[in-house]
Amino acid sequence: MKSPRGTADQSTRSDNAVACIKWVDKKPIAMVSDAFWYRAKRHMQKVVQKREEIFGRAGPSVVKHYNEKMGEVDLADRMLSFYSQRSRTSRWTMHTMLHMVDLACVNCWLRYRSDKLAQGLAKRSVMDYPNFKLCIAETLISENATDIASDDEDGAVTVPRKRANELPPVGFRKKDAMHLPLKDDLQNASRCRKPGCNMKTRHRCSWCDIYFCIELGRNCFFEFHA
Repeated sequence: MKSPRGTADQSTRSDNAVACIKWVDKKPIAMVSDAFWYRAKRHMQKVVQKREEIFGRAGPSVVKHYNEKMGEVDLADRMLSFYSQRSRTSRWTMHTMLHMVDLACVNCWLRYRSDKLAQGLAKRSVMDYPNFKLCIAETLISENATDIASDDEDGAVTVPRKRANELPPVGFRKKDAMHLPLKDDLQNASRCRKPGCNMKTRHRCSWCDIYFCIELGRNCFFEFHA
């Protein structure tokens, strides 16, 4: 049997800390709360009035408080849809973290906005949400930069500069200087002449006048002459 309009009922958890309340308006409405309960089940059936506007004012306290705060919830949802952080990643963890950050910023702005309006500040003088969020970002960046700078100053370690090796004498460095590598400006690289290597190179031995590879991990020039 369909419950008449205005009927309310509730079911509580075993420790009575949480209550699930069902209220029949135009449609059945169910809410869960740990702050509001509804115990007078018969009262709601007596407050049904013929005029719908009067009936709309009746209901469990949880419904009343929900309707009072619903405007802020709608505004928060609208701000989240307008100025949310975007990410191309498909990871749900990243989307969740970004949403939580956006939600925290929106809630802070709503609290800031309500406090300023309560102080008598004109609505046009209250910082809008995009600038409020930008102010938070700039503050966090400046605080982090200050912490990094102080850490660098406190834990700065002077690393001694590596001393360069002295140049050898002229007679020593020019002794037996015959097989030296040269790099030619060739349009097409030449085949390496080291047996077993089929790679192409532009490095040539100045004495042998043939080409050898001189690459990282493949030094055919050294292996051929060593």
